[in-house]
Amino acid sequence: MVWVQLAIVIPELATRLRGVHVDLSRAKGFESGISTDLGQFFGETQRHWLVNVDDDNSLQGTQLRAAITEHGLPWFEKARTEDGLIDILRNDPSMDALEVRAILYSDRGDFDGVQSMLGEIVARRPDLDSHVREWAAERKLFRSNAL
Repeated sequence: MVWVQLAIVIPELATRLRGVHVDLSRAKGFESGISTDLGQFFGETQRHWLVNVDDDNSLQGTQLRAAITEHGLPWFEKARTEDGLIDILRNDPSMDALEVRAILYSDRGDFDGVQSMLGEIVARRPDLDSHVREWAAERKLFRSNAL
């Protein structure tokens, strides 16, 4: 089976998000918190394309190419701008997406947006309240820090 994960790695963002240095030559897609499974465009958590060893797989290849062309490439194009990236993350329910949006809002000086994202994290996981406060303070999210 083949799954297609779309991801963008922005080293500066990964450092702020996770506190680690990212070498682009060895980067993993999840490190910046900006990723999705191609299947989400089909309303599925994960979409796979079955590859059979004893088959020519031409139908699966055609479907996969169409999915990448129609959904994957436009996703990457949209993510090239900060507004597009925020819009993509707005549709991502993950905690990583909330944290990345908090960082991006901080860089814009939108501290209400930062507070909203952090508040959503704590609303989902009240046990993380002190951790979220420390995480935000360490990353200076309530002061403007351009990426």
